[in-house]
Amino acid sequence: ILNKVFLSMEKASGLEESFIIFREELLKNHIHSVFFLHNKEKKILVPYYYSFDTEILNRFAALTGKTFNALHISVGINEKYKKIIYEKETIFSPDVSNDLQKIVSFIPQYSLKSLIRSFGIQHSIMAPVIDQNEEVFGIFELFSDRLTQSNIPEVIAFANHLSFFLQKMEWMEDLRKNYDKLKRSYSKLKTSEKQYKDLFSNDLTGNYISTPEGKFLDCNQAFVKILGYNSKKEILNLNPAALYPDIKERKKIFESLKKNKKIINQEEDLIRKDGKKIHVLLNAYGEYDEQGKLVKNIGYIFDITKRKQYEKELIRAKEKAEESSRLKTAFLANMSHEIRTPLNAIMGFTELLQDESLSPEERKSYAGIIKTSGQQLLKIIGKILQISRIEAGGIEIKKEPFELIPFFKEIYTLYIKNKIVTDKELDIHLNIPEEKERFIVTDRERLFEIFQNLLDNAVKYTPQGKINFGYKIINNGSLEFFVKDTGIGIGPENLERIFHRFQQEDNTLTRKYEGIGLGLAITRDLIHLLGGEIRVESTPNKGSVFYFTLPFVPE
Repeated sequence: ILNKVFLSMEKASGLEESFIIFREELLKNHIHSVFFLHNKEKKILVPYYYSFDTEILNRFAALTGKTFNALHISVGINEKYKKIIYEKETIFSPDVSNDLQKIVSFIPQYSLKSLIRSFGIQHSIMAPVIDQNEEVFGIFELFSDRLTQSNIPEVIAFANHLSFFLQKMEWMEDLRKNYDKLKRSYSKLKTSEKQYKDLFSNDLTGNYISTPEGKFLDCNQAFVKILGYNSKKEILNLNPAALYPDIKERKKIFESLKKNKKIINQEEDLIRKDGKKIHVLLNAYGEYDEQGKLVKNIGYIFDITKRKQYEKELIRAKEKAEESSRLKTAFLANMSHEIRTPLNAIMGFTELLQDESLSPEERKSYAGIIKTSGQQLLKIIGKILQISRIEAGGIEIKKEPFELIPFFKEIYTLYIKNKIVTDKELDIHLNIPEEKERFIVTDRERLFEIFQNLLDNAVKYTPQGKINFGYKIINNGSLEFFVKDTGIGIGPENLERIFHRFQQEDNTLTRKYEGIGLGLAITRDLIHLLGGEIRVESTPNKGSVFYFTLPFVPE
């Protein structure tokens, strides 16, 4: 858009015509802006008529009965104007209607807001436009409903180019009106040349001039800074090809210039002096000799590395939000299924128990089903409550000394008598170092719960075979605990996901193995609370090994 505007303005023969073209080009691209001039004392601002959208002017006149360009805006009415004019600051305003309300207080606020928003305007950025004497002679204000603080550098660059162009237009008018006088004022032209060089040098965008053969002819300080070099001299001694990760990309730029004469807003990767890759927005045009051969590449770059990072973060946030939404839907469906199944069993068999003709054996069988379903329901609710307590920081860790060998034997005894283990005919093995005693200091109850979750998982996903569990002392003095099974295993793409809340390898309602996907998430959180880490190694259809380490505090 910047290139389009200034290329079109080149056709103007005077300031008024240039502003008309300026306004029309911006409006073609749905961009609203205004240019304010101030009086000699810099106390009164007047909207420059030729710079403003005529439709807005007409609707403003219809609403107020006054012409907007006739308004005299006191600089003191808003501190922002003072900062722009006297301190040359560029300011972002989040609400244009509030700013305008101070100027036209005779208009009801709701009418003004409605008028402003009907044009897709909400925010603005106001930038100073500098004259030949490096004084602020006007304010350029850009309006949109999509502006943020991050757009300020781009608007500064736009205002810098506008400053240069308006100075250039003034010089052209002076040249036409006072050619003889200017011819006698060679020193003034030298000053103008200096100002042009100063504009080139001090522009916030990275300006450069290079040749197709691979030589930099000139660049400004912003270009040096963007690429992380110490001086302009370093850049001029550099082959431009060294800035590209792939030299073919530079060749493509010159091919594009030969074909299209210019490049507009093309994203490129460049290499800084420190080797870091940055993303830039490139605009360029070619300079040609009399035979039409490209002899120079003149362009400027914006560093958009942070913007690209923000875009990636937004994409990640969007994906995370979509994943959260998907997980919420799956969780609600899953919870509905997992809770209704035992509830239906409890309700159904409770009703059957009311039949007085039932035999004692039938009553005992039905009562057993009700008990099992109740325990299943209680276990689900318990896990949900526990994950809530963990999130709220309500889990209290009570570390105390206890002996490991009796602890493991207690778990072993519990599982060799487990009905599911005996029904599946699984072999349970306890592997611990041969030692008389081993005291450690940690939370015994939480460690017991961790092993229960891991062993329950091993029993659940092992149709047949064996399960080993135990511990060993590793090199750094930590204790490494493990639970190993010969079950169905886990696919490599799911090794991290299974530790996330409400996640299972198979999350569908038609899955073979039931559960709400909280066991491993709770286990991981408890291990973290005890100061440890957990990992898993697994091969599909061969089994899994869960390892977790805890700091070994001997007693």
